Amino acid sequence: MSARLPNDAPRSTAQGRSRQHVDVACPQLLSSETWSFLGHHVERAFTRPGTWRPTLRRAVRRVTTEMEAVGAEPAMVRQALERSVLEHSACARHDRMLIVTRERYSDRVLAAMHAWAEADRSSTAPPAV
Repeated sequence: MSARLPNDAPRSTAQGRSRQHVDVACPQLLSSETWSFLGHHVERAFTRPGTWRPTLRRAVRRVTTEMEAVGAEPAMVRQALERSVLEHSACARHDRMLIVTRERYSDRVLAAMHAWAEADRSSTAPPAV
């Protein structure tokens, strides 16, 4: 009978901690904490496809609110959201083609993020007189 020594090296598992979102530089009008928060939820959208909508929605709301509070234009918010998805390492590893619709999974995530940002912007806009 051979005695095996325990391996103290960390194992890579799907259940492990997510990596920091250091792939993309943080936009100027956004805090690094919010950028990291968004990156975490973007990664979750790619690795857990069935459970990402409520948490990513919260992250998009946080980004939209913070950027608009410092005077960012809607185009800047859209660009930051696009960068957070398209330049994320999880997109490179886990993006796939959806068989039925023939669209990229990242396009579906971005469409949802843009719709949420637009809804947030329209709900906070002052009423027209």
